[in-house]
Amino acid sequence: MVEKDRPSLAFLPVVKTWPGDGGPFITLPLVFTKDPKTDDGTSECTRMHVYDETTTGDALARAQGGAQQLPGLPGKRERMPVAVALGGDPATIYAASRRFPRTWTR
Repeated sequence: MVEKDRPSLAFLPVVKTWPGDGGPFITLPLVFTKDPKTDDGTSECTRMHVYDETTTGDALARAQGGAQQLPGLPGKRERMPVAVALGGDPATIYAASRRFPRTWTR
């Protein structure tokens, strides 16, 4: 049972996929980040390491948008605002998993 005020990842069927993994990972989440300087948003699909019922970690790919936004954070200990969607239509998941040039304009 998940309480409204205490979200928990415990109900998700998260598994340890590979023998060398450091624990269970959520596979194919849609990870949305926002550049703190420009407000440009980006989405990508990565694996999210589940540390406990309320904490995950994400290794943002250097070639994708989220990692390129990290230098814009004011301090090294600053947290980056991130939103995650689990599940989605196949076209959105596919688009988020592709690498597109960052020089494209809106």
